Amino acid sequence: MKIWIDACEPKSVIMLKPLFEILKKNHEIYITSRDFDSTLYLLKKYKLPHNKAGKYGGSNLSGKLKAYIERLDKLFKITQKEKPDFLFCLASPEALRISYGLGIPNIIFNDEPRSRGVVSLTLSLADKVIVPKCIPLEWYLPYIKNENLIRFNGIDEVGWLYDFKPDESILKMFNLEKEDYIICRTEPTKAQYLAEKMKPHETQLSEIIPELAEHSEIKFIVLTRYDEQYDYLKIH
Repeated sequence: MKIWIDACEPKSVIMLKPLFEILKKNHEIYITSRDFDSTLYLLKKYKLPHNKAGKYGGSNLSGKLKAYIERLDKLFKITQKEKPDFLFCLASPEALRISYGLGIPNIIFNDEPRSRGVVSLTLSLADKVIVPKCIPLEWYLPYIKNENLIRFNGIDEVGWLYDFKPDESILKMFNLEKEDYIICRTEPTKAQYLAEKMKPHETQLSEIIPELAEHSEIKFIVLTRYDEQYDYLKIH
């Protein structure tokens, strides 16, 4: 069987890497990717062969739509050539639309039903959706029938971090000691479900970290998602 995996975000790469390693033993696998954040970097880091198809459209609705249209065209051409038998992805709107249009069976994963734009464009086109049990079932039911949901008792982070081995040389690079720092990640403010509530440069870390720092000498390592957030935090 030829299986198509679409990696449209960094999390997709980390989550689907173990699946790729298992499936490649008995199946032909090909991966498509989207130029967004560290997605391409991680694919290269893990030496996962892939076809780049499209890029992130930014926070603007017209930009998102344009990127969606352009990526659909690129994925269609790749899919016509590869002719996959099955698709697995993390709620990729473009991949699901191609899958539905060409009658390719699929299974997807989703853990953010509050992202109305994404779930509206994907869940109704999915054959089966894997979701964590801790997320209320009723959050999904407006978009998909109960019988098409596969619920598991846990969260995906446990699955893809169980064999994670940190590179301790990075501690020396940043003059850090074990258990003496906290890594913080800024919010995806350009995502549809937050773009309506926050500006691209905003992050609540600008309020949280200073307050915590007053009561602790621990170091905070902030990983920003966008240049706007990085520039904003430099002056706050």
